[in-house]
Amino acid sequence: MGSRVTKFTVVICTFNRADELPGAIDSVLQQTYSDFEVVVVDDGSTDDTRSVVESIPDERVRYVRRDNAGLSAARNTGAAASVGRYIVFLDDDDRAWSTWLEGFDRALGGSCAVACCGARWIDGRGKFLFDRLPRDLGPAFAGYRGLFQAGTFAVSREAYEAAGGFAEQLRGSHQTEFALRLLPLCRARGWGVGTVDEPRITIAAQHAPTRARNAPERLHASVRYIIDHHRAQLERDPDLLANYYATAGVAAARSGAFGEARSLFGRAARTAPVMSVRWRNAVRLLIACAPPVARSVWRSDEFDAAQAAEAV
Repeated sequence: MGSRVTKFTVVICTFNRADELPGAIDSVLQQTYSDFEVVVVDDGSTDDTRSVVESIPDERVRYVRRDNAGLSAARNTGAAASVGRYIVFLDDDDRAWSTWLEGFDRALGGSCAVACCGARWIDGRGKFLFDRLPRDLGPAFAGYRGLFQAGTFAVSREAYEAAGGFAEQLRGSHQTEFALRLLPLCRARGWGVGTVDEPRITIAAQHAPTRARNAPERLHASVRYIIDHHRAQLERDPDLLANYYATAGVAAARSGAFGEARSLFGRAARTAPVMSVRWRNAVRLLIACAPPVARSVWRSDEFDAAQAAEAV
């Protein structure tokens, strides 16, 4: 552990991405704000990640290695090794803008436990896709405005520990599930959530089928975990709950679990307060009753990408 406390710890978790990692680290080292450290958590890589990190001549960068256990466990390891009063998580293929930490510092002010910023998505050729900014997250998230992707939020150590960190058994939707625990806690304790209403990081979008989190079985398990563990909160926002049921239903259908898919689409249709959404899920239910048709419909990469982006 470092010898001094810093304002921010940036945790970058990586697994066999030695080629991508230096760009992420360098983007943090180019910050206009100087009171930070970088903790790189190597989640059991077999490439030359260690030598790449240790070759960086900056004492603010530290290397931590652990046996491979997945992203949530790696993030919790990085938080445990950190000395910052606030913790930020950055993916190894994303890039922070130079005013990223400066923006968080201003948004936190003197009373906020969390600050969120916007993000810019680009494709594999660096072409602009879209910006996403902090927004009203609705009653399931205690009525706060925010955005919870890797790199878009800073959280105080006290709030992070009180919320319990990331759920290590979860294999996808990590930030969403964490926010469902974090934000009601902030509301109960009177902690504010500040925002930077413009992009401050660049996220490299991946084609949906290539993302591990969008593998049907993983997506289904992640969304069901969120529903099962946070149903009472989600019921405060029927639109959101119906969306989660529908997403889990598509993932179940893509996995060949058509009975489960029918059950989930039925719940989505009953839960959705908007008639058009009810009908859309009723149609999905009918499609799931005909497995040959369902396999054809939900084999589409475009449908999978849209569905995954819709609720997770």
